[in-house]
Amino acid sequence: MYQKRDKSEFLKECMSDALLQLMGSKDFSKITADEIVATAGVGRATWFRSFKSKDEAITFKLRILWTRWKSDCEEATGEKITWDNSEFFFQFFLHYRATYSKLYEAGLRHVIISDFIESMEYLDDNAAFQFYHRQFYGLGLFGLIDGWIQRDFKESLPEMQEYLKQIISKPT
Repeated sequence: MYQKRDKSEFLKECMSDALLQLMGSKDFSKITADEIVATAGVGRATWFRSFKSKDEAITFKLRILWTRWKSDCEEATGEKITWDNSEFFFQFFLHYRATYSKLYEAGLRHVIISDFIESMEYLDDNAAFQFYHRQFYGLGLFGLIDGWIQRDFKESLPEMQEYLKQIISKPT
């Protein structure tokens, strides 16, 4: 069962990578499932078993990128990503600048926002609190990233870290 799940994850990533590749030469709305599976080298049924939409394939890829980045950073430093070491957070978006810029150009900002909020982790068992906390911090943090992407990453990493620290310490 474990190997089957690994193969499924691998195929899903191949298809999401193929979609991103196709976005380099074709409008997102005009890319078809047939083109994605041909580029990925998988069968058409694999696409429909794996994803309900192209947006879902993009979300899948974004989640993989963040999970791997976070794991690598935490393994390298021995600590979780927090406000105090926010450089890892900003480095992620800078590292995947081309991918995020491509998604913005395709009008997929809504997919990025949804994934961003959903990927936030919580330890509190209060479901209502988690929901509102995720919305508040998720949209706030995304606002910083959104602006940075829209400004073509004009500010440096240290500047973005400083903006985050100032906003957190002076929320008015």
